[in-house]
Amino acid sequence: MDDSDRGVVSRVALLVAFVIGLALPLGYGLVAYVDFSRALEFKARVKATAFSSLITTQPDVWMFAENRMQGLLLREPVPLETEAVSVFDESGALVTQAGREPARPLLRRAYVLHDATRIAGRLEVSDSLRPLLMGTLVSAAFGLLLGPGATPSAALPASTLPAVPA
Repeated sequence: MDDSDRGVVSRVALLVAFVIGLALPLGYGLVAYVDFSRALEFKARVKATAFSSLITTQPDVWMFAENRMQGLLLREPVPLETEAVSVFDESGALVTQAGREPARPLLRRAYVLHDATRIAGRLEVSDSLRPLLMGTLVSAAFGLLLGPGATPSAALPASTLPAVPA
């Protein structure tokens, strides 16, 4: 193999190592973000549906039923784990909230609250992105370890290989 062939093979090997090193954290991050976003969206939709039934049965005073709202937010129908939930009226004023404020950075998903045919407010569910970012960093570390290991040593220039003692 002459020097020009070795150069092409080395560049291809480095490109493969780079792609492998990036594909793992990007793939993990994307899949984890979509799953996390859908889970928050689901909780927001379920809790908003339960809230809408409260609003429909008590359209004029629902925002004063604090005990019932806290029960819906904390336990029914989907219990809170690490999320925080905020309920806003139609003017955007905070009515109530439940759960501990998650660490930043946050991902928020909102769902509209209805009273029959009119919009009565919105419900927001938020959670911290830190676990997702930490998982992405761990997968990036694995990607850095796996990327260079995926290139065959024959594809690398002799100057990059460790010297073997005689």
